Amino acid sequence: MSRLSMACWLRALVGTHALLLQAAPSRCQVHMTYQDSPEFLNNPQRYILDHPEQFSAELQLMATYQATLTSDDYSIWRDLPAALEHCAGMSSGLQQKSMRADELAKIILAADPATLMNLAQDVTFEEKRHFFNALASLPVNDRGMAAIDGVVEQMVGAGELPLLGQFDGELEDVILKVGMANQALMALDQKYSTLFLAVRKVALQARAYTVTTQQL
Repeated sequence: MSRLSMACWLRALVGTHALLLQAAPSRCQVHMTYQDSPEFLNNPQRYILDHPEQFSAELQLMATYQATLTSDDYSIWRDLPAALEHCAGMSSGLQQKSMRADELAKIILAADPATLMNLAQDVTFEEKRHFFNALASLPVNDRGMAAIDGVVEQMVGAGELPLLGQFDGELEDVILKVGMANQALMALDQKYSTLFLAVRKVALQARAYTVTTQQL
């Protein structure tokens, strides 16, 4: 083969290769971009939303629609379940706090004067410091429950333990509000049937689709 023929053959081969790449770029590109992508395989919806240029309009609509449905605005109960879960967590927290307070109260009631003096030095608020100092100063032969109650009553009467007086009123106010919330929740549950909620879900999904198509 002459040098001129060899050059022509090489140019033809390069040209043919370029034409093949142009003829089928999409399959190669699609395969390389997402078909074996860990991000796509583990969260295809998120991947489609982040890389819309790689997908058809139909797939973009599907991913956007599914993402819209996850919003609290399109949930049957909106954020009510999350609020109830928060209340359940608060209830558990209060119970744990109560258990720790019970154990600490036993320690305080059985503490000797030296321990009470140490507690007085560690506390942050002045009123608690006065309380522990008062308990530590009780006579050794008179440290029973009656004597402790006398210390408490005397300090409350002198205004030295103001939070003890405030707590009961604030607690009653919270109990009342929680009771009202429970009554409202019970009324809501009794008023709306499962069938109604299914109809509401249909309406929400249809609205989500319309909103989605308007966004794209």
